[in-house]
Amino acid sequence: MTILILVVVIYNIYLSIDIRNLLKDKFQYRLPLHYYDEIGHTPFIKFTIGVKDYIFIIDTGCADCLIDNKVFDEITTINELTLQDKTDYTVTGVHGPVESQTNSVILELKIDEIKFIQEFNSYDLSTALLQINKIIGSNCAGLLGTKFLSKNKAKIDFKHKVMLISKHDLYSK
Repeated sequence: MTILILVVVIYNIYLSIDIRNLLKDKFQYRLPLHYYDEIGHTPFIKFTIGVKDYIFIIDTGCADCLIDNKVFDEITTINELTLQDKTDYTVTGVHGPVESQTNSVILELKIDEIKFIQEFNSYDLSTALLQINKIIGSNCAGLLGTKFLSKNKAKIDFKHKVMLISKHDLYSK
């Protein structure tokens, strides 16, 4: 009888505790997100590229990762990066598609000891980012789209203001 009671108690404890939540820091990176009240619930994240910090908007509606032309020129010049050939590129936003040419570059993004390798396309985002730059008080470098988010199996935890990135491919099986 005591064994049955003990099993029931342990089972009830098991049901009330999500084991993954207890161990989630062992399995996930918790990258800090930044929010600005004037912009609403749009998350921003700060990465170091080379020796300088850059702020990116996390944009789940953007397929690619875009970087503003001015920031692109600065990063490629300072870090002496090799550019890929210019290609035709179409950006489709709320105002419809816009044809352009773009350079693309592979960048190493860092937060503390965590490193990510991501391809970015350069694009003139100055008009789109003008109001955001006024609000945040610095230059937003670009948009971090779903290519980055899906590649890294990212989850945004709005409540705790963090992006969760799996350290291992634990949940894909």
